[in-house]
Amino acid sequence: MLVVAILGIVLAMGIPSIYHMMNKEAMIAAVRDVTDLCRNARARAVFKETTVELHINMRDGRLSLTGGGLAGGAEGSFTQTSAQFSDRIRVELLGVNFQDFTDADDAVVKFYQDGTSDELTIVLQSDRGEERKITLEVVTGLAQVDTLSYENRR
Repeated sequence: MLVVAILGIVLAMGIPSIYHMMNKEAMIAAVRDVTDLCRNARARAVFKETTVELHINMRDGRLSLTGGGLAGGAEGSFTQTSAQFSDRIRVELLGVNFQDFTDADDAVVKFYQDGTSDELTIVLQSDRGEERKITLEVVTGLAQVDTLSYENRR
C-alpha cells in the first residue's frame, strides 16, 4: 500500500510538467512549420527558377505551397508542402508587404527565383499566452523568430 501511495504522489507531482511540455509542443510545431515552409518555398523558387507562393488560410489555419514544380517526383529534402496549425494556436497578427491580413480569409507570400521574398510578419499565440513573431527578411527570404513579451509586443 505504501509503495502505491508513493507512486501516486510522484505521479501527481509530474502531471503539471507533462501538461506544460505537451502545450509547448503546439507552439514549437507551429513555428517549425512556418519556418520550414518558408525555407522550402525559397529553395524551390531558386532551384526551379520560378515564383513559389505560400498560402496562409486564416479560416482553418492551413498553410500550403504552390508553384515550383510541386507535383513533380523526388524533390530532395524540400518535400513539406503544407501544414496545419493546432487548435491551441491562433494567428494574432498577419502582415504581408506591410498590409494587414489578420482579418482576411487568405494571404499569399511570394518567394522569387533570386532568393528574395515578400515581406511577412506573423505573430502566433498559444492558448497559454506565449507569443512568437516570425518575420521574413525580404532581401534574403529567410525567416527570423522572436519571442514576444507583453512589453515589446508591437
